Amino acid sequence: MLKKRTIVIIVLVALYFILGVLLVSIFGNAPVNVSAMASVALVFVTAALVLATFIYAEAASRQAEAMNRQAAALTDPVIYFGVEEVAIVDQFFVQNVGPGIAYNINFEIIKDFETPVLVGNKKLSDLAFISNTIKTLGPGQKIPFEVIDPQQRKNLVKEPIEVEVSYNNKLEAKKPFKQRFPFDFAYQEGLRQVRETVPDQLKKIADGIAALKK
Repeated sequence: MLKKRTIVIIVLVALYFILGVLLVSIFGNAPVNVSAMASVALVFVTAALVLATFIYAEAASRQAEAMNRQAAALTDPVIYFGVEEVAIVDQFFVQNVGPGIAYNINFEIIKDFETPVLVGNKKLSDLAFISNTIKTLGPGQKIPFEVIDPQQRKNLVKEPIEVEVSYNNKLEAKKPFKQRFPFDFAYQEGLRQVRETVPDQLKKIADGIAALKK
């Protein structure tokens, strides 16, 4: 946009000089020619000042908008949809990790499990939690909502899924934020070989007590 306006200014200056040359060629150096050139110059200078003022005002407006967007980002909610391990069981959760309140949180299953791997022989799309709207979620608020069936872990590592979360940063907002969360559980296949179970931990404690007694 600024380049276009610079070109306009250059064109105006060029037109002024062309007009001056034409007037000189027609009237020579007569006083009327000088007066006409002065009038034309005033018009061009005024137009250039108006254009420069407009460019400055537009640039200031864009800078103010950018600063407002940055300030809003510091108070916006940020919704995270994830999986965490609790007591050797994987569970899904949704959490607002941003500083603002999130409104009207909705979920869309882009790719669901092919095999029911959740407790109760369910998929994500079977859950009432997924199909309903969360009206509000405060800063830091976290909602665990479903557990993965430990007996289905062998199927889980073959099941990439993807969920899209949409939410508003204001109650009256018309355009929601949208974020997709892909999950690929294949990495857990190797982790299960080194993950300690409760019996393993109890055995370590017993061995430690036995060693102290010696």
